[in-house]
Amino acid sequence: MASPYRHPATGSYYLRRKLPQDVRHAFDNRELYKLSLGTKDLTKAKQEFTLANADLEKRIIEARASATYSPVASLQQWFSRRRGNDQPGKRRKTVLLMRLDLCVSMHDAALYETEKHLRPISDWNRLLASDHALEQKLVDQYEDPDRPGLRWGLWRAWKRDRGQWQAIIDNEIDALIGAMPAIACERHELTQAMIDHLVDGFVIKIDRDGDPRVWKSPVEPKFNPDMPFSEVYERWAKQGNITEKTKREFKVAVADFVSFADDPPIGRVEKYLVDEYCELAASLPASLPRAVRALSFRQRIAWAEHQQPTAERISPATLKKRATAISAIAGYAHRKNIIKIRPALNVVIEGYDRNGSPRRLFSAEEIRAYFDAPLFTNPKFILDRSTDAKHLTAAWVSLIALTIGCRLSEAAQIQVGDIQMRDGAWCFIFTEEEHDTGKRDEDKHYKANTIYVPIPIPQLLIDLHFLHFVESRRSDGQRHLFPEIFTGRHRVQKLSDFLNAHIDKYVTTNQNLVFHSLRHWFKSKGRAAMGDEKAREIQRHSPQSSSEGYGRGDIPALKDGIDRISYDALPLSKIQDTFDLASKAGWKCG
Repeated sequence: MASPYRHPATGSYYLRRKLPQDVRHAFDNRELYKLSLGTKDLTKAKQEFTLANADLEKRIIEARASATYSPVASLQQWFSRRRGNDQPGKRRKTVLLMRLDLCVSMHDAALYETEKHLRPISDWNRLLASDHALEQKLVDQYEDPDRPGLRWGLWRAWKRDRGQWQAIIDNEIDALIGAMPAIACERHELTQAMIDHLVDGFVIKIDRDGDPRVWKSPVEPKFNPDMPFSEVYERWAKQGNITEKTKREFKVAVADFVSFADDPPIGRVEKYLVDEYCELAASLPASLPRAVRALSFRQRIAWAEHQQPTAERISPATLKKRATAISAIAGYAHRKNIIKIRPALNVVIEGYDRNGSPRRLFSAEEIRAYFDAPLFTNPKFILDRSTDAKHLTAAWVSLIALTIGCRLSEAAQIQVGDIQMRDGAWCFIFTEEEHDTGKRDEDKHYKANTIYVPIPIPQLLIDLHFLHFVESRRSDGQRHLFPEIFTGRHRVQKLSDFLNAHIDKYVTTNQNLVFHSLRHWFKSKGRAAMGDEKAREIQRHSPQSSSEGYGRGDIPALKDGIDRISYDALPLSKIQDTFDLASKAGWKCG
């Protein structure tokens, strides 16, 4: 029975469990789950362990219930399954290849009389159950059992009538679906993926030039160029790897394109159509009243021409996103064999610059000027009420962005429940899920594909009584750490305007230095203190390589690295004195 694990060096107790293969995607692909129980007392550790273990079991169940599988991922999981030290997945793949090889050998014996025929096998179940039995059979059947080339050239089977080998593949698909009921891939997709997997990997050597006959795939692509564009979008949106933010952005672009072009068949979407759509969309205002937004695409444009003829129009960057959305849906249709040829939809948008405005880093002098202002050095100022944005919120959001390099929108969305202890360290938990139910939180929308990412809270914030601030919000019954942002009409935009005005007043009026420059400052300092990989992980960038992903999720290592960053440019003593007084006042705004 599972029990608390005692660390031999520190004496602290932990929950340690090896995660099942099929749910590791929900735990940053970790094999081992480790959670500090926050005590060195065994009696208390057992109590905490029961609760933590039950919570982990709940997360495992939820991960299985919400899992989405691609055909390729399903097969990789099927052929890599383990039971302790046993490897039934690898054994199953070898037996499957042997069965197919024997099928071809028996059928082609008359055509290839010079080949050594393979002897029939009747005890497949015994080979599936035992590595020893399988190894012995390989010795009997093949000259080199360590590298069986499946000498009959399994690729020949794909040119034969499907009835000769299809039953073997079908049986394997039946076994896969029966053993892994969570998989909901279409059967024909699993069949094609299994054929590709067997031909391209493991022990098969392909030499198609050795046979004059033309190789032909046994599974015909199911082209459907008449499928409406809107239906292709719906299929695309159901993929498990698409962020909610991207879905929302694409939904607007696709809805307007469908309205403009009368929901064209995906096979009829060409560059001229997207060009005309973008040319018309350029007439849309940058903002519209709520009631007008409910109108159709052409009705909105007509309304803007009569009611807002001089209003600012949508930016070239926004227009480029719309064109990109249409192109991406067409690319998806091509990948899924809905259309045979992907159309070239690279629309040129006048005024669009992919590099955007030339943002730059804060210098040490500019960082000091930013934080040597009343917002951080005057307790009466930060606890005063403001009609634009609460000063206390602006101060904390600035410090969070400085110390972990997050975006303004990410800091603004932090909830009280997102501050949790993980592996002995207090962390920000960036997730779009509700912690209690695992359901999507409608109040959160992250740019990055954020599933469940813990980032250690820097010691600088802890020294400034950040945890006390969090507790004060919790005791007030607040759900959001910065509720004032969610009470105004424009939410984060109002705070962004306030902070950029702060830069204009106390730092510089150079428009290339904005609040987002704090994120770039952290990136530079983080690289110097802990290396590029850990800095990227804290900022929640995608891994640049598979090897970079292996070390992710090591909270003690991230905590050590993040606390190595130097803040010599800050007027730390002034800020500390101010936040000491604010903490004694209970963080109550007057």
